[in-house]
Amino acid sequence: MSANPLIDSTPHFRNDASTVIVFGENLVDLLVDGNGSVEATHGGGPTNVARTIARLGQRVALITGLSSDAFGQGIERRLIDDRVDLDFAVRTSSPTTLAVVEKAAEPPNYVFHISGTAAFLLEREHALDAYRSLASSLGALYVGSLGIVVDPMASALDSSSTKRRRIFLSCWIPTVDQRWCQTSTRTGVDWTTTSLVPTSSK
Repeated sequence: MSANPLIDSTPHFRNDASTVIVFGENLVDLLVDGNGSVEATHGGGPTNVARTIARLGQRVALITGLSSDAFGQGIERRLIDDRVDLDFAVRTSSPTTLAVVEKAAEPPNYVFHISGTAAFLLEREHALDAYRSLASSLGALYVGSLGIVVDPMASALDSSSTKRRRIFLSCWIPTVDQRWCQTSTRTGVDWTTTSLVPTSSK
């Protein structure tokens, strides 16, 4: 079996004209310490994946919903600085998705503020348009993490077009109830799962 090019230690994609398409959420982590002080950091598994791939020199497009609020603008600046293609991102005035992390709890407690937020506002037709526009140069497709279970994005990704390409799926979400991962194998889609190894305790 060949090595997974997304986790291979060699620069498999460097100088490759193909594009990695990443579907999924962006969000802001609000890190709350025991004194109630709050630190905001940009996150979202798929967003971090896209930024990392871009930093390695590979062309990558992130399909996500981006808010026009201050948090969303900050996320967008980071992505642009890393040269992530945002041509097919959905711009919206809906608020940025938030994850509140109580660091003092053991283990840390996560609360996601998802309803009505920007990251998941991806409709099926937009997802298909993005996929078709990039299909001729598609090298790999990454779909994750909350985006595979939160609608409307989850339903938008339930497309027969994606079955014709290899999919690298982020399904292991340690901060989310395991039942979410079990329900993420959506009907009719042939997911190829990969193991994700944490590289930092932060």
